[in-house]
Amino acid sequence: MSKKIIFSFLGGDLRTGFPVVTVQISDDDRESLAMKLRGSLPPEPKLPELYKRWRILYDALQHRSNGNTRLDIETDDITCVSEREFSDLCQQFQETFNSWMKAWIKSGSFLDIDEQLRTKLNLHEEIRILIETDDPGLRTLPWHSWAFLEDYDRAEVAFIPQFWKHPKFASMPLSRQIRILGILGASDGIDTQKDWELIKKIDGVHLWTLPKEPKPEDLNNILWDKKWDILFFAGHSSSEANHLTGHININEKDKLTIAQLKHALKVAINNGLKLAIFNSCDGLGLAHELAELNIPQIIVMRESIPDEVAHNFLQYFFKGFSQRKSCYLAVREARERLKGMESRFPCASWLPVIFQNPVVSPLKWEQLRKDSTVEFIVTNFRRSFPALVIGSMATLALVMGVRQFGFLESWELKAFDQLMRLRPKTEGPDPRLLIIENTETEIEAQKDGRGSLSNGTLNQLLDKLEQYQPALIGLDIYRWMPIEPQYKALSKHYQQNHSFITICFGGDKDQASIKPPPDLLKDKDLFWQRVGFNDTPVDADGRIRRNLLSQSPPSGSNCESKYSFNFLLAYRYLNLKPKAVPIDLNDNSKHVQIGDFIHKILESSAGGYSQIDARGFQLLLNYRATDSIAKKLTISQVINGKLNPDLFKDKIVLIGTTAHSYNDFHLTPYSENAYQKMSGVEVQAHMLSQLLSAALDKRPLLWYLPDFGEIIWAGIWAFVGGIISLSFRSKIVILFASGIAVIVLYGSCYLLLLQGGWMPLVPSVITLITGGIVVFIAANLLVKNQY
Repeated sequence: MSKKIIFSFLGGDLRTGFPVVTVQISDDDRESLAMKLRGSLPPEPKLPELYKRWRILYDALQHRSNGNTRLDIETDDITCVSEREFSDLCQQFQETFNSWMKAWIKSGSFLDIDEQLRTKLNLHEEIRILIETDDPGLRTLPWHSWAFLEDYDRAEVAFIPQFWKHPKFASMPLSRQIRILGILGASDGIDTQKDWELIKKIDGVHLWTLPKEPKPEDLNNILWDKKWDILFFAGHSSSEANHLTGHININEKDKLTIAQLKHALKVAINNGLKLAIFNSCDGLGLAHELAELNIPQIIVMRESIPDEVAHNFLQYFFKGFSQRKSCYLAVREARERLKGMESRFPCASWLPVIFQNPVVSPLKWEQLRKDSTVEFIVTNFRRSFPALVIGSMATLALVMGVRQFGFLESWELKAFDQLMRLRPKTEGPDPRLLIIENTETEIEAQKDGRGSLSNGTLNQLLDKLEQYQPALIGLDIYRWMPIEPQYKALSKHYQQNHSFITICFGGDKDQASIKPPPDLLKDKDLFWQRVGFNDTPVDADGRIRRNLLSQSPPSGSNCESKYSFNFLLAYRYLNLKPKAVPIDLNDNSKHVQIGDFIHKILESSAGGYSQIDARGFQLLLNYRATDSIAKKLTISQVINGKLNPDLFKDKIVLIGTTAHSYNDFHLTPYSENAYQKMSGVEVQAHMLSQLLSAALDKRPLLWYLPDFGEIIWAGIWAFVGGIISLSFRSKIVILFASGIAVIVLYGSCYLLLLQGGWMPLVPSVITLITGGIVVFIAANLLVKNQY
């Protein structure tokens, strides 16, 4: 909330007094008045005389101490200036002014003005004190030293014209940059270039500067032809003695009055000019004429201003103004900071003055970047649409091209793993599976065996399991050695137990193949139903993310099985059901049918992969989201214990070695480091569970978009990044909105993964961020080309 106080001093002057003075208090955002008072002020002829004397001494002191002011000072009649005398004069001037402001003549209910104001004002709210007068002499008084302002540190004084109307602005091309027209006029003895450099450093500003000391026609044309938010002048200027007119020194030869620029300035105001800053000397006359043109706000210097003070004021003002302080508070802050220079430049803080159109709200930095967010977005999109399209498409083409060469694959796989680990572990163990572990203890206790599982122990285990009647038994341990004659029962299991399935290893160019158990070779017709390969594709980072269901046996391999171990178990289990559930690999269409699912097999550029070996029938491995894939028992627990048959009834029993000495452990998406590995039998259980759950529980298989779909998805996010960069004015807000968009993208990919979809997260994040940057730069280049 902010307050507006209008003091009307009309029909009088300092020498004769002001018979009628009105004071109106209202909220800035409301039309209704909070208070209206009427009173009178007596004559005070000392004030004009004090000002006249003060100005003579001030100008002489400036000329003596510096000489580099923005005004040519005539001081021939002053031969000696005493700083002590000037200081005493300043004190007298301020005291006389404050005494006069307390000399209100009561009229009706008009009591002490100070008390009346304090009843309606809050110490913490912004207060604009507007002085309306037809006496130019009132504008020369030290209003900034009014004692009332000492208690209200968010109050500032401005002058308003006697006659005004609401400015009507034409529509302007909207921009996140504030358009400032800088005019560097005659600069004899001063450094106007530094003014330009100070403004240029401000973030969010587009500064257009005419050639230094331009020609009058150049200034006239630029005001007619272009559209500006702020007009800034630095150079020499002066006002007439009556403070009603003034001129600026546009160059060494030409002096321009506001009257000469009247028509061009009216056009500039209609086109959106909201603030004029004349960082030059003696500007009261300039401000008076400018105010009559209904420009919203004007800042001038009331007297001659030293060059260094001019630079510091400009720096202080724009620092506060660009940090979202109102124009009033920014001026007050800058003025008060100038007090620190008064040991070298007396009365530096007296100089800044605001003139204001009373019907316009206090000017703020963000308003200069356009009042209507909707209008800003619509107009900015209309103007910057080519930048949006070209920038987004160029970004998309670059990122997807880089992706095609595999440069993003490792990042994409890591992102995939992270999303997999984030899934809630609510599925629980697969109730159809049971794992029997061959642990380090079991291996050490087997004195008669070779390898990890001896013939004798396996014989005992299979005999015991036969009693419990599991649906299938899967042995995930290589058994290439023959069975000794004394284990006839074990040989019988191998040859006649059709629910018993074991493994071989197909191998490749780097790994030798491993034969299936020789005892199974006698049954050639049923061999493919009894032995499956357990070859598992491993990605470049050593992790298992794929399941190979079928392959042509490698040339010369000792393992001639066409189907994988987990596929055979799933196939056999689903065909044991009263109503067989279809599971089929179609060589012609390269699709896998699992129950009602008809799923396309993995391609070489599937998901985040670039060029993997996709031979055979491969699926993305959708690990079950659980801490344990199945209930586990050790071999000794099964052989020696009396267990509940329900643990085994109609289940698939998987037998595997979990002893660390045999190093059958693998990295998976759940491995956050190199030490978090999963045993081979558990990996096979996850593969088997995925097939069974898809067929029987409708659990989704992992899918990915086709190439054109991934391009569309990443392209959408490239456009999102570009749209964000065009929708906001502040870079900080753009960064924040982009961060929100990345979170939304991440969340979308996560939710889709819960439904089985592997979306291109990494390239989408890159296109979103890079697309925003490219469109931001391209759009701003378009803006600059308009000026």
